[in-house]
Amino acid sequence: MSLAIDVDDVVSVLLSDGEWYGVQDYSFTIDSYEYLYFSEAEKDGDYRSKLEPHNIVHGGGSSGITASGFGFKWTTGGIWMYGPLSAIVSVKVER
Repeated sequence: MSLAIDVDDVVSVLLSDGEWYGVQDYSFTIDSYEYLYFSEAEKDGDYRSKLEPHNIVHGGGSSGITASGFGFKWTTGGIWMYGPLSAIVSVKVER
């Protein structure tokens, strides 16, 4: 048995800094966690669909850093927040 948290039901996230962050518009997601680089020329088009290996600055799982991460659009200012899954202490869900 698992707790089965539906990512579309997450409305708030408690991070390891002790603060709750509101999640806007069902934006919470979990995926691989890596840093990428895109030149200004690449950013002019749909650059995210054209990922090349040379664009990966630091891949998930390298140097002992977790490969699992999260992302969501924060309700304050509409800013996107990303981080390692291990930074999440708790989530609030609306069912």
